[in-house]
Amino acid sequence: MSHLRRVRTGLDRLIEEDFATLSGSNVALVTNGTALSAHLTDTVAAFVAASGLRLRAIFAPEHGFLGATQAGEVVWDGTERRTGVPIYSLYGRRLEPTPEMLDGVDVIVYDMQDVGARYYTYLATLRNVLHTASRLGRRVVICDRPNPLGGAVVEGFPPYEKEFSALVSPAPMPIRYGLTVGEYARWLVNHLGWEVELEVVPLSGWRRDLSYEETGLIWAPPSPNVPTISSVWAYAGTCLIEGTNLSEGRGTTLPFEQFGAPWVDGFRLADQLNALELPGVFFRPVAFTPTFSKHAGLRCEGGAPPRAGSESVPSGGHRSCPLDPPPGVGRVPVGAARRFVFHRSAAGNRSGAKTDRRGSLGGGGSRRLGGARSGLPAGGAGVLAL
Repeated sequence: MSHLRRVRTGLDRLIEEDFATLSGSNVALVTNGTALSAHLTDTVAAFVAASGLRLRAIFAPEHGFLGATQAGEVVWDGTERRTGVPIYSLYGRRLEPTPEMLDGVDVIVYDMQDVGARYYTYLATLRNVLHTASRLGRRVVICDRPNPLGGAVVEGFPPYEKEFSALVSPAPMPIRYGLTVGEYARWLVNHLGWEVELEVVPLSGWRRDLSYEETGLIWAPPSPNVPTISSVWAYAGTCLIEGTNLSEGRGTTLPFEQFGAPWVDGFRLADQLNALELPGVFFRPVAFTPTFSKHAGLRCEGGAPPRAGSESVPSGGHRSCPLDPPPGVGRVPVGAARRFVFHRSAAGNRSGAKTDRRGSLGGGGSRRLGGARSGLPAGGAGVLAL
């Protein structure tokens, strides 16, 4: 690994500077298990060990403080057992911190690793935190982290309509948006015209052309179905399959790195996809049986792109970081995509994919979060076991 660059995150910079910017502060921390230092110390442990600040509250996003809750499932309030600090969910019956939760808090610190795709809900959580800070006059400090897909390419410009804004579509930006967490926050505050006292603790040693594999940082899964960097690269494209009746590989050992359904002919699908002659991409036929999610317990056939990574996945994106979509972006005709998704599909199978009120990309499941007004049960406080 000696050939890799050693990137220092915002958390590393805070530790090196002895948390000087937070001296004397009462802190609320928005975080999860992805927030590790170079020495693999988690944020909570690092903040508790720091002198001159007091950790008053922890806020958890989708997938929970420990990152073990499945997609769309409600995250409940709890207690961080090492410290006794309350953990408040931002993915359940509430999506933003309340004034009561921030009583006595001076600074909200955000430190979570994102995956570089617009529909990953941590971007919406950050948006909601910034909105609360603008309303209540709280300072926000963001510990910056790399975009795992790099920052030199942006691509994927579906139409954005404000009335369909959701947790999976929090702002008018590309699918692969090419920004670090701190850059996204600064852009968002400027774009929405919010007045927020915002400070970004910057990265050190990161360049826009670096993929996560080249940073030298350890990858900690932000959610159960994005366990590896390979799955991150695949997720940016194959997450769109969530909105269809195909399995996107959830419930298998290769989530987002394979897709299919019980009625799909894997050889035929692979042949049709390869006939598109996408530069550098070759799909292979696969068979798998999901243990949960769509088509659980049923043998599926489908396709798999090349094992994803910075060198193996070609990009037709733009080598810059604009957030205004250029004209004429797109490679696969919509009609062709429909043929692949629904060929040999029986009417009885089309109920396998359900959309929910998070947006059009939701998969099926009776326990999925419906949205801010989904009628979720109240309460749910408990103790989280670490």
